[in-house]
Amino acid sequence: MTLVVGLVALALVPGGIEQVAPIALAASTRPRPAALALAQLLYPEALLVKMADMGTDTMVAQLLASDPKMQAREAKHPGIVRAIAQAIQPLRARSMHERMPVLWQRQAAIYGAAFSDAELVTLNRFYATPAGQALIATMQSGTVPPNMTTEAGLVDKVRALRPRTEETVLSWITEEAPWDWAETEKAVAGVMTRFGASGE
Repeated sequence: MTLVVGLVALALVPGGIEQVAPIALAASTRPRPAALALAQLLYPEALLVKMADMGTDTMVAQLLASDPKMQAREAKHPGIVRAIAQAIQPLRARSMHERMPVLWQRQAAIYGAAFSDAELVTLNRFYATPAGQALIATMQSGTVPPNMTTEAGLVDKVRALRPRTEETVLSWITEEAPWDWAETEKAVAGVMTRFGASGE
């Protein structure tokens, strides 16, 4: 069950959602500027939002598969699950937008430990080029131009760090902003009221 599906399921429980302490969103140390710049280049917000956006149809399928009560609710109020999904998607995008600095700080810590200042400058310069942007768009699966041997060696090191950086992304995606629970509950309650399903 994804975090989004879990939030919706809890929001549908009579009596609402029990408030939980939000996950800490601030890093205790300040990353090196060049490492932070690299994190922002390699993990742009638009790319991450696109990766995490499952689409309305997929979210509807997950919501229906997650709980027999959800299926019964959809049978009684056709269209309610799609309406819930549509109400939640802007909240997911907002949450990710607000938490992007946290992810960049965590990724910068990884890159800062792996590269010297000079290497970070070289990587930032390369990833700002069309060739570097093409690699970012393909999640590092492309090739570095043959005349960029220094850059190619550093890109190989970036690729070697991917298991750690991707694990960081996956952990970050499942976290929440402090307002996520309450706003999700409010959005779901609004849909339930609109469909005449309040209190079910």
